[in-house]
Amino acid sequence: MAASARGVLTGLAALALIAYGVVLADSHPADYYDDGLMHDGHTSHFFAWLAKERPSAVVGDHILLGSIAVISPETRVQNTVSADPCADAERASALLVIADNPTTTDAAFEARRSSARACGKAIYDDGVALVIAPPGVR
Repeated sequence: MAASARGVLTGLAALALIAYGVVLADSHPADYYDDGLMHDGHTSHFFAWLAKERPSAVVGDHILLGSIAVISPETRVQNTVSADPCADAERASALLVIADNPTTTDAAFEARRSSARACGKAIYDDGVALVIAPPGVR
């Protein structure tokens, strides 16, 4: 086989592998976002849960809301707008989602978790992300 033909085939094979990688990454966005959501070395599975459950509305506290919109585009998403995320979620008839992030101390995260648990029933909790259904919301 001529060197130029070998070069063309190598280039085509590289392009095919790149295309396959893009398709594979696009087919598992929940895994990508879950890998980025960690606490004390524990990875969350919140985004896999979100992809399965697809709630109608969520209010997020310390979580990137765009990531929720990517995984569940039909979910209405809003950020907390007051010092009381539970009240924000109740007003919006939405689930409350809180998550750990690198800028939060462990004590602050645990205080937010405790406050959220007083808000309603925990419907998802993996130690990194917590989803609460305030009274009357599911």
